[in-house]
Amino acid sequence: MGRKFNLNMGVRIEIDGQAGPYIQHSHYFQAFLSSGGHVIKLEHIDPVAFSDTYKIVVNEDNDLYIKVSRKLFGNELEIVDELPNGFEQDYKPAKTYNE
Repeated sequence: MGRKFNLNMGVRIEIDGQAGPYIQHSHYFQAFLSSGGHVIKLEHIDPVAFSDTYKIVVNEDNDLYIKVSRKLFGNELEIVDELPNGFEQDYKPAKTYNE
């Protein structure tokens, strides 16, 4: 029997060469980035490693929400201007190792 694509596995995020959060498929994270260019790398393994790199430009210091999704043969990054309706009910804040 063949291996099924598992959408429950997460995506590792790296921002400007620094380790970022590891989040579940089709979830959001908020990035507090300075103005200018940044490189975001997304990785997941299923059973092969998939890695995608995105270059983004932040024009001003403001709230930046990013939706990360896994695809069958890669990852997808989407910058959204506002969070979806019901966000507070559907998503819980991620805990960091410092909490």
